[in-house]
Amino acid sequence: MAADQTRVAKRVMDILNLSAPGAYSKTLSPRIKNRNEEAIGDMVTDAGLMILRTLGEFPNEYRQTLVVPVGLTHQELVPEHQGKPAYVEIRRYPGAQWTPGHRIDYRKVESYRNDPNRIYDPIAHDTLGSSVAGYYDLWEGRFYFTGYQAQAGFVQILRADTATKIPDVLEATWIRLAVGESDKAGQGQYGSSVAGQYGQKGMADLAEFRSGQRRFTEVSEPEPTGAAHE
Repeated sequence: MAADQTRVAKRVMDILNLSAPGAYSKTLSPRIKNRNEEAIGDMVTDAGLMILRTLGEFPNEYRQTLVVPVGLTHQELVPEHQGKPAYVEIRRYPGAQWTPGHRIDYRKVESYRNDPNRIYDPIAHDTLGSSVAGYYDLWEGRFYFTGYQAQAGFVQILRADTATKIPDVLEATWIRLAVGESDKAGQGQYGSSVAGQYGQKGMADLAEFRSGQRRFTEVSEPEPTGAAHE
């Protein structure tokens, strides 16, 4: 189940004391005039992208929702992505089934492809019966392979993905990180202190997620700081 972006934005506004007590409103508190609903939305989205990038960095049970299949040609620059490919598949010859590729050094891949004297195999790398088909490498952003066709699954993240692809187990973390993002916008002593506390806890949540944690505490109310609102 996905986290609720609208609920996250409401909670962030409440924590930053930007809406009337107990209510979510487009009318912001007159005590802080350098904020607006659009700015809060940007903070929430930026924090959500931070979470999605974390999900894309390493294998986990949520990463697959971010994987996009991409067809690749030999020596093509791969698209911008997070982490390692989720999979690489190669069609070894026309009409063959897709099978997992085997990674070897790109220089060996090039040798297999550029083999006019058939030193490695009398059958060309992209032909039925070739023993040198099905290999690949990624080197300096380019894709190398032997065989007829290749495709890979890359984690590619869009801003719109924050609305549907952040797991609900990270909703509290999302709130904390979004409050932390407000510190970057410039604010008074009260706001900066509150943002720092929540942002640090959000980053700690992400570190725990990487280590296997899947249960996180609810977001608490701000601690009194003694600093005045602006």
